[in-house]
Amino acid sequence: MLLSGLATLTVGVQITRGVRSRLDQSIGRLMDRGVLAFDRDMHTAFNVALDARAGLWAQRSGLVVAVAIGAAFVLAFGNGLVLEPERLFLMVLEMALGFAAGRYLGRMTAFGSLEVRPRTGG
Repeated sequence: MLLSGLATLTVGVQITRGVRSRLDQSIGRLMDRGVLAFDRDMHTAFNVALDARAGLWAQRSGLVVAVAIGAAFVLAFGNGLVLEPERLFLMVLEMALGFAAGRYLGRMTAFGSLEVRPRTGG
């Protein structure tokens, strides 16, 4: 199970690496078509705010996933067995990888929940 999870994480990370560039392309197309009325300063401010939002989501999501994995280990093995060296090492390793995966999930959530309200005429 650990190897299949690691393989899935690796594939997922490769897929998510291009999310920001695809989002930038989409926003650029919307600006070119006049759907988003951004000038250069507004676009820069938008990118800064989006990066800050994505960073916050990444930190929180990474922490939530890592804590959930740790809690699952404690619930599955109990307090005594989880402290055995082999299980403890595996738990810490999976929590670290879960934190990394959670960061990617958080960034994608922040990008996916992006809400831009176009100006209405009038």
